[in-house]
Amino acid sequence: MSQQNRGGPNPLVALGFTALGVGYLYEAFRNHTPPSPPPNGLGYALGGDRNPDGIRSLQQHPVANIDERVGYIVAQIRKDSEDKDVISEARALVSSKCESERGGSMDWCVAPKDWKGEIAILFHAITDPNSKLAMRYTRDHATIDLFGSSSLLRRLPSGDCDDMAIRLGALLRSIGYAVRCRIVAPAGQPRAWAHIYLMVGNEPGTPNPSQWYALDPTEPQHGPFWEVPSRLISTKKDYEV
Repeated sequence: MSQQNRGGPNPLVALGFTALGVGYLYEAFRNHTPPSPPPNGLGYALGGDRNPDGIRSLQQHPVANIDERVGYIVAQIRKDSEDKDVISEARALVSSKCESERGGSMDWCVAPKDWKGEIAILFHAITDPNSKLAMRYTRDHATIDLFGSSSLLRRLPSGDCDDMAIRLGALLRSIGYAVRCRIVAPAGQPRAWAHIYLMVGNEPGTPNPSQWYALDPTEPQHGPFWEVPSRLISTKKDYEV
């Protein structure tokens, strides 16, 4: 996937769904030769069981259109949000303690029921290099769109916009937040889906939140709640998680 060097990834080229028509759910890097693209030109999402050597294999699934591609990302967020390690990470983050403003005692860094504060803490946990959960924005293979599970991204903490959407989306959903995946196409190219990021409901436990906030961890310099400017977008589409 191409990338512009301007202090952060170009928000409209970060996903690269159209690269050779191939999509991957990547579960391991070493000691494996990726399969050749199928003759019919459909893409793949990959995942699978470990082989006898203990290396996780790559299971192929045909991907024919954008809905199926995003469907694999949505399914991974749902699955990871039920992982005990993801739940533990999210709860530990929002339960961190800081020195009280009154001095002489400790208090919660984010007050209970400060929903935007909780969302911001999880966002910064993914984007702040000082955080043990931080992910470095890293481009995919030159011709293959890769994305991985939270367990993989915990061991190999780098990836592009779809990886970051999976990691952050799972953390948010694990403590009750409604999450959507939003894909966007650049201005003048309404079908050229080029980027994915999250939308999060403003209150956990609410089936139909009245407010939704954008979260784009590929653009950490803007902080949470920033979204790609509308002038750069021709089309957008949301997927419920």
